[in-house]
Amino acid sequence: MKRKSDVLEAVFKESVSLEDTCTKIKGYDFNNGVNISEIIDFMATTGFQASNLADAIDIVNHMVEVIVTTADGIGEDLIKCLADTYRDEFSLPGAALSSKGLNRIGNLLVPDDNYCKFKDWINPILDQMLEEQKAKNDIPVFCPGLTDGCLGKVLYDHSIRNPGLVMDILQDYAVFINTAQEFDGSDSGASPDEAVSWGKYVVLVVIQVHCDATIAFPLLVAKTFAAKREKPSEPGSDVIDIVRSVVFKESESLEDTCGLKIRGYDFNNGVNYLELLKSLVSTGFQASNLGDAIDTVNQMMEYYVLAKEPNVLCRYFNIPRFYFMLLDWRLSHEQVTQDCSVEEKNSTYRESVKCKIFLGFTSNLISSGVRDIIWYLVQHHMVDAIVTTTGGIEEDLIKCLADTYRGDFSLSGAALRSDGLNRIGNLLVPNGNYCEFNDWIIPIFDQMLDEQKTKNVLWTPSKATARLGKEINNESSYLYWAYKNDIPVFCPGLTDGSLGDMLYIHSFRDLSLVVDVVQDIRAINGEAVHANPRKTGMIILGWGLPKHHICNANMMRNGADYAVYINTAQEFDGSDSGASPDEAVSWGKIRGSAKSVKVHCDATIAFPLLVAQTFAQKRETS
Repeated sequence: MKRKSDVLEAVFKESVSLEDTCTKIKGYDFNNGVNISEIIDFMATTGFQASNLADAIDIVNHMVEVIVTTADGIGEDLIKCLADTYRDEFSLPGAALSSKGLNRIGNLLVPDDNYCKFKDWINPILDQMLEEQKAKNDIPVFCPGLTDGCLGKVLYDHSIRNPGLVMDILQDYAVFINTAQEFDGSDSGASPDEAVSWGKYVVLVVIQVHCDATIAFPLLVAKTFAAKREKPSEPGSDVIDIVRSVVFKESESLEDTCGLKIRGYDFNNGVNYLELLKSLVSTGFQASNLGDAIDTVNQMMEYYVLAKEPNVLCRYFNIPRFYFMLLDWRLSHEQVTQDCSVEEKNSTYRESVKCKIFLGFTSNLISSGVRDIIWYLVQHHMVDAIVTTTGGIEEDLIKCLADTYRGDFSLSGAALRSDGLNRIGNLLVPNGNYCEFNDWIIPIFDQMLDEQKTKNVLWTPSKATARLGKEINNESSYLYWAYKNDIPVFCPGLTDGSLGDMLYIHSFRDLSLVVDVVQDIRAINGEAVHANPRKTGMIILGWGLPKHHICNANMMRNGADYAVYINTAQEFDGSDSGASPDEAVSWGKIRGSAKSVKVHCDATIAFPLLVAQTFAQKRETS
């Protein structure tokens, strides 16, 4: 049987110093105002995929100019010069769209007519190319996979009418931006390191950013190509008729039904970060979802600043184009019901009632620089209730005592263990940090135990976190600000993580500390149930316990009115972690009429941008 001293030696292993070898983890401080350029700069010290994006920016700033794309990368670029692509939803049924001559690409819609226009435009050009090939024996060079996609369709159509056009295939720094995973052995998910093993790169300066490129790539361009440009350096048969009727099917017009045409940010207008973020909603894929998340959070805050383009809010509230306004939701905007209380009929009271915002996040985000953004929100009382994991409690306290550092995702676990270092993604936490945490928290547990015995105090996780926030007395701690502003922090899994280790060690007493979780389930459910007549909104970063706990509490009031998920979990395994907002609607956790969106992205990238366009912008404006 292991002795207590053996356990302590294993848990509190000494660690090497990282002070001179690694960068400290630090997020952007919105108290300094909204500066998007600096927010992107701070991604280098934020951790996880935000740091990878910063590395990608650094690599691209050293690159030469070469472009490789797919056939559709060429075809879609040309088609969008001839006709528009429109924004809609990921969930539209394929059969219904096909019957209308519409093609879906994620949450974009492309009318079949676009491809007909493309065919009519490109066929004469292919005829010219064929003539030049015959006259000059000149074989054009194109991208790999040219015969795939829409360009392949017109090449096939052209080959039946005019056979003979021949095309050759063109086959160092490297930046990958994608969301593919490596576990299935596919080349799509292969890491840069795997490509090095095949000799595809002769240099070792490579990085992969796991993020939807619609979010990461505009930020990368803003800090690389566009930044450099702003600071220039010194000196037929029946068969083909059948094929055409299927491939070039007529489509219905989307001009009046979708409203929002797909447009990206034009860097010819310079680097304007606020306009760049506003353009997300019309960019497509996860960028549009992030744009919707920004709009949804602004609805929670009863605050909007609309751009001079129609967006999703225009459809929600029938706001006309080219209209600029501040829209403050209050209970006073709702009709007075017959069964409401006397207080609810009072106009002053109705004007004061706002949305209650639940914020949930996993521990890794407190380990990262996102912690600095969360304490900003709590400091200024921009959220009303918090749910996190045990790591989300302890990491906040530990970072008041010692620093976390930037490392690398590929560092050897065995080597780190021998040095007394713990890896969280690409962050490094010296084991000495936990030793300091133990020395700090055990005397507080002693005080809490004494109050339990002498004053009959019945501790709950939320009471314990409030006490720890009071004791840490550090303005960089979100727990400190939660205590100061009387914002409850719920943690139903309190005995997990390092805090659980400390409770375990502290339990070797004649009488151990008792923490009642039943009081807290009543408390958080009460936060939702008794929110009426207020609306409720959920902002959930990551998944697991915080996501389910907040959603479950809102089920008690027949669902939240607003919901924003930011995570990378997938739905295919049936876990709650990957469940979509629509699945939560089926459980009554989100109302059917609610405004909800899920952004598939690492929160270290998406959340700072969301805060810049919502909470921080409101505070600067007000």
